[in-house]
Amino acid sequence: MADIQLSITTSPHLRSPVTVSSAMRDVIYALIPVTLVSIYCFKFNAILII
Repeated sequence: MADIQLSITTSPHLRSPVTVSSAMRDVIYALIPVTLVSIYCFKFNAILII
């Protein structure tokens, strides 16, 4: 029987050039239009919640 060598490593198992800070920046960019529309529709109440 062949002796198979397996390695146990921590995450992330997938490598990507995307860093945590760039992913969070993308989240902020995605939330800007929703925030503006909610302020337009709900006025002061939306500002209080934010």
